[in-house]
Amino acid sequence: MAAGEGDAWERIRNGMNLQYPEKKQVKRAIDWYRKNPAYLDRLAQRARPYLAHIVREVEKHELPMEFALLPVVESAFRERAYSSAGAAGLWQFMPSTGKRYGLKQNWWYDGRRDVVESTRAALDYLTSLMQEFNDDPLLAIAAYNWGEGNVRRAISRNRARGKPTDVWSLRLPRETRTHVYRFVAISRIIEEPDRYGVVLQPIPDQVYFRPVALDGQVELAFAAKLAGISTREIRRLNPGFKRSATAPGGPHRLQLPTDAAQRFTATLARLPTDRDRRWIRHAVVPGDTLGAIATRYGTSVKALKDTNGLASDRIFAGTHLTIPVALGLRGVALADSSAPEHRSVPGTDDTFEPEGPATTIHHVRNGDNLWLIARRHAVDIEQLAAWNDLSVESILMPGQQLTVHHGGSRPLPAALLRTSPQENARANAVHVVQYGDTLSEIAVRRGTTVLALTELNRIEEDAILLPGQELRLNPAAYADPDSGPQRIRYRVKHGDSLWAISRQFGVSVASLRRWNQLSVNDLLFPGRELFVHLSDSPTS
Repeated sequence: MAAGEGDAWERIRNGMNLQYPEKKQVKRAIDWYRKNPAYLDRLAQRARPYLAHIVREVEKHELPMEFALLPVVESAFRERAYSSAGAAGLWQFMPSTGKRYGLKQNWWYDGRRDVVESTRAALDYLTSLMQEFNDDPLLAIAAYNWGEGNVRRAISRNRARGKPTDVWSLRLPRETRTHVYRFVAISRIIEEPDRYGVVLQPIPDQVYFRPVALDGQVELAFAAKLAGISTREIRRLNPGFKRSATAPGGPHRLQLPTDAAQRFTATLARLPTDRDRRWIRHAVVPGDTLGAIATRYGTSVKALKDTNGLASDRIFAGTHLTIPVALGLRGVALADSSAPEHRSVPGTDDTFEPEGPATTIHHVRNGDNLWLIARRHAVDIEQLAAWNDLSVESILMPGQQLTVHHGGSRPLPAALLRTSPQENARANAVHVVQYGDTLSEIAVRRGTTVLALTELNRIEEDAILLPGQELRLNPAAYADPDSGPQRIRYRVKHGDSLWAISRQFGVSVASLRRWNQLSVNDLLFPGRELFVHLSDSPTS
């Protein structure tokens, strides 16, 4: 820490004044923390950007300083934490409780994950609980976990039987009781780390971030670029935003490191006027729907209807829609552009337009994304993004032009771009992340579960997904170590048939029989392994 900065742990320690009775369950929890110093180190690392802010908010609410440690028990300071019951964020708000305390939750944004907003809401809730339970902090903690109504009824039952009504005397669920024990344990460790032989990683007692107001939609990657920080950092400080961009319209508030916030504001003010235009003109064609258009442009149906004054979801071919687009997109046709709209004709080769011996102009078509374009031109996605001043998460618009540098090479021949059996198999075993994808949406669309995806791909439930990223889908298919990448082994599952497996991998039933020496009378049993040759033709 810089000289004179102070330590946030010390500030908490100086504000503590609660006394707790000795309990063996609390001692067990303290022993666990003592025996897991690496856990406390990780905890301090996650708390580092937020703790100083939380401490100051606890002081403003005039609550016990120990409450600044509640996120340790609730989420281990993981701002994107989700519980199996549906609670989310640093303070683990349930959807209904979050709404009661003013936390917005929609497709674009979840206020339960917004550290600033959820801290405000949590401390408002705790203030209410302290008032209801006669300023007893442990009853307030129990009610925060179990619900004030449940604690109220537990107190009434004890009173009716002439029993004490402190938290230790109430009949509480095991989870709530454990919650209270851990809260007391971590409070004691922070208050007296030397007594328990614990070394706490210092955290500067200085608020790390400050808010920057925005009046419209912005890509998070573009905002990070303006601020001079990484996309990972801006996502870390703004976990409430669930997509790669803020919602259409505004106002919005971005949390940025203090020095980066100043840089962001100054850089934004210097941008040319045409960079700040956030509208494009879309010609409605047969088959278009508001939902499909909203997905294509990274906006919402409501934003489209509000912008265009639509009373219903019906749209008609030949009309035009004005589309709100996030600040940060480049090369799109703007609403006041008089240039003719690009239309690609199936079967023509108008995607490529030569600009020089080693450079190509790619005209973006419906359904294109950076990963697909990079693959088609045999270039790296990050290089492609850099050449066009984009991020790998950028939304592409039909008609947008991208520059592709080949270093003297030519685009891949069309014959090599046709779908092969190997690609068919890959499509069933791997999901390529698209803009706006989430693990839950991918799980529903691909017939799996979030748990299966996280275990197969060794990622967390709150992992940031980037367009172009590949996720494994099929645990039953794996490479055959004896024959290289052109053949895999497939483990038969309950309900499988040769026909279903052949459709899954884009091969023929006859090929499956030949590769595995099966007769027409052979039966498949769950657990049996079959060879699938990915390089053979479907009819071989």
